[in-house]
Amino acid sequence: MPLPLEDLLVLDLTQMAAGPYATMLLADAGANVIKIERPRVGDPSRGLPPFHIAADGRKTAAGILRMGRGKRGLALDVANPTGKAVFLELAAKADVVWENFVPGTMERLGLGYDRLREVNPRLIYCAISGFGREGSPERDRAALDLVAQAESGLMDITGDANGPPGVSGAVMGDLVAALYGVIGTLNAVLLRQQTGVGTVVDVSMADALLALNERAVLAHLLSGEPMVRGNLGHAGPYARFQAKDGYVVIAASIPTLWTRLCQAIGREDLVAQAPAPDPSGVWWRFGQVLQPHLTEWVAARSCDEVLAALRPHQVPAARVATVAEAVQSEHYRARHMLVEVDHPVAGRYRMVGSPIKMRGVAEPEGRTSPELGQHSGEVLSELLGYDAARLAALRAEGVVG
Repeated sequence: MPLPLEDLLVLDLTQMAAGPYATMLLADAGANVIKIERPRVGDPSRGLPPFHIAADGRKTAAGILRMGRGKRGLALDVANPTGKAVFLELAAKADVVWENFVPGTMERLGLGYDRLREVNPRLIYCAISGFGREGSPERDRAALDLVAQAESGLMDITGDANGPPGVSGAVMGDLVAALYGVIGTLNAVLLRQQTGVGTVVDVSMADALLALNERAVLAHLLSGEPMVRGNLGHAGPYARFQAKDGYVVIAASIPTLWTRLCQAIGREDLVAQAPAPDPSGVWWRFGQVLQPHLTEWVAARSCDEVLAALRPHQVPAARVATVAEAVQSEHYRARHMLVEVDHPVAGRYRMVGSPIKMRGVAEPEGRTSPELGQHSGEVLSELLGYDAARLAALRAEGVVG
């Protein structure tokens, strides 16, 4: 089968993480994604460590290698009047424009949605920002992932009960906003099929993480009480435990799983001690009844011994893996979640693949991220019909890199 988005032309003005991750997912699905960067400067993530250093000394930033997969690179100065005119020509042919600048930046450049839809009423305009383009009094406030984690309440419920608020090890504000942005883009494509016109997809990182934190939010709105850090709201054993050689998680959060867990550790008597909610609504009195026994039982065993005892009883559990252990997992290998790609400078390397698997649709192989301006001539010739003389003039003017 063809890739599902093969007919979609995306102009990608995004930088750093949130936007580039989203447009990479679109490229994975077959979209023709043109990454547009300033000549000689490029995406700021090109200058941030860690770097891959080639044998000849040239370096490539991990941020570009992470999120540039499957795109073509066009170096174009859209702040220059000539460059702006070129971009408008491209926008007239595009399906989607993506940006993640501070709200108002594209309008100051004369390239806001109202201007772009004059040249292409079918254009879909997707923007990610800290607090959204419209409606919020925080619209102009600077924000990165960490700010969104803090604002959403997600940080307050992350970490150990007696510890400080925890920071996610992944840039959740960026990546979750990216996922909502992709969903919004696909919704807009379907809406355009019905109406014939495009629209604006406006995603806020703070909104995205509030949506991700929905369970704690709803629990508070219903009860008026805060969710306690270190307690995910499950009454049963749903926690991290220390074994002899590492940590395991045990997720026995419903009565049937709790019963199986007690059987697995040889303490079926514990089930009868707390079979139902107590008057305060706390299920099974887990902390008082089972947790001390479970903590002691796990501590006396290795991680492998714990998992071997729980697996026959179908109790969900896992060792807390390091990244080095995760990338050796047979599961991820079997699911093709680590793919090899070739880069013109970094050479051949492995990276995380797409988690979206579709029967009968081949996953793109070997596609990597572009060098700054790597496909400028190719893109402008293919999409706009520019000849060699026109391209040379644009390069001489510094408009195209």
